[in-house]
Amino acid sequence: MKVFLFLTLLFGSVLSYSSCIDSSENLTIDDLKKSLICFQNEIDILKKSKGSITVNTHENLPKPTISKTKSKGNLQVDLIQCKRDGTRATCNFVVINKDEDFKASLYVKSNRRTEAYDEHGFQYRPSMGKIVNKSSERSITHKLIKDVPVKASLVFNDIQENATQFTVLDIYLNISKRKVETVQFRNVVIK
Repeated sequence: MKVFLFLTLLFGSVLSYSSCIDSSENLTIDDLKKSLICFQNEIDILKKSKGSITVNTHENLPKPTISKTKSKGNLQVDLIQCKRDGTRATCNFVVINKDEDFKASLYVKSNRRTEAYDEHGFQYRPSMGKIVNKSSERSITHKLIKDVPVKASLVFNDIQENATQFTVLDIYLNISKRKVETVQFRNVVIK
């Protein structure tokens, strides 16, 4: 009985990774093998990440999400995820100002460059950046209110098909009349 329950749980977990298989047909043992390989790949990616792992649910299925937090001065930057859509990856993050209100700029394409490198050494520069309701291809300035989380994102195009992570993601922020800060994340999973 315990073996049956374990196999049922395992099969249900594997099916949550059924994006690796064509589910329009009847499932076969080969589909189960493909799902297990996909599941193992996800485990390997999570093991490589040094961030904290949280589990979100969508349609009652567990979906792993990597969340990383970095602090620079009085800024806290929480990287939520980098999500792939074909050859495009969008990295979502939240910026929280822990000090008095001030204006900050996110550099997208300028002299100070935000950039990412995948595990194969390919370099990417964002094509677009966004802070709340403002977006730009160059830089975005936004007032950061103390303790108010501000959503931001960066879009990277032409991501290599076999890239599964950004080994380095450098985000350049100009903190008002203060100095430019680089917030660096490593081993960021591209989902």
